[in-house]
Amino acid sequence: MIITNTELEETLKNLLQKSISLEIDKKVFKTGKVILFNQKYFVINFILHTAKKKKEKVDVPIPFSVELHKEDNLIYFDYRLSTLAVNNKDAFADLQKIVPCKNKYFNKILTIIVHED
Repeated sequence: MIITNTELEETLKNLLQKSISLEIDKKVFKTGKVILFNQKYFVINFILHTAKKKKEKVDVPIPFSVELHKEDNLIYFDYRLSTLAVNNKDAFADLQKIVPCKNKYFNKILTIIVHED
């Protein structure tokens, strides 16, 4: 999938020069100011200015679905299997047989919190 000229790309452009926190399961794992983003294969590479480093790279898989909540300053990247197979119940049944992997995004929602500067 290429994100160029998509709603996802527009959403990411709006994050440039803004401070964000990346959270999974109500645990923040990265906070910083978005300097740059680009796509490499099936991953979005964020370059963040964090408290520890001026340029820190964070790789995030391209989500199955994106929800934008401007009024709450939240973006949800949905990696749940139910979202992947939303139009195919047979595929969802097959996906449920998959042994969970150790990837932190597997069957989860990544919350991007946009901070007011």
